[in-house]
Amino acid sequence: MLVASIANERVAGRWTVPARMIAVAVLGDVIVDLRTAELRAEELSIKATAVLGDVYVLVPRGASVELSGIAVVGRKKLAAEAADYAVAVPVVRVSAFATIGDVIVATQPPTSRMKSAWARWRNRKSG
Repeated sequence: MLVASIANERVAGRWTVPARMIAVAVLGDVIVDLRTAELRAEELSIKATAVLGDVYVLVPRGASVELSGIAVVGRKKLAAEAADYAVAVPVVRVSAFATIGDVIVATQPPTSRMKSAWARWRNRKSG
């Protein structure tokens, strides 16, 4: 179980993923990076809860992902990219609950909101 309460939590790198996980973000962010993790089961189930925070699940390109759940004044988003070749990977099932927060499954890590806003401001067109 990963819990971020007024903080950020991240699990990444080479780690063995359990068949079932719970990720909870309250006023913080949780990042579950599966891109280089060792998944031993044929199926991975993640219950993701975001309340005034964000849960990011990073999957390798071509991963088979199922995203279900509900978002209230928040969002749940699937942004996983297809692989250029056939990939034998387990099915990742994410059950999301987001309230004024986000649950996002993607292949690319999130960018800093401050850096993104700064880049948009610098690149704006003066009119």
